[in-house]
Amino acid sequence: MALSRPALAADETVDPPWRERPFTVRSGAELVEGRFDRVMVVRRAGRPSRAQIIDFKSGSWRALSERERARLTAQMRAYRQALAAMLGLAEEWIGG
Repeated sequence: MALSRPALAADETVDPPWRERPFTVRSGAELVEGRFDRVMVVRRAGRPSRAQIIDFKSGSWRALSERERARLTAQMRAYRQALAAMLGLAEEWIGG
């Protein structure tokens, strides 16, 4: 599956996609570690203005148990929080 670049305003640029990028961020007293499958960062005036996290999974969402869906939802929330901290963005500017 090919990934397309996000639609950009005239004053926006997009960084090369992050691929399999590990991260470690502090959340309160805890360290949160993970690995982003893909991240697209859009910049305005050189600063991050929004981003998109792409997390590849095999199988169907519908086939997952409620427990597994809850785990994956929590994982994506943690990824958004980590990326927000890394980029200095509010979480609502991060999709995925």
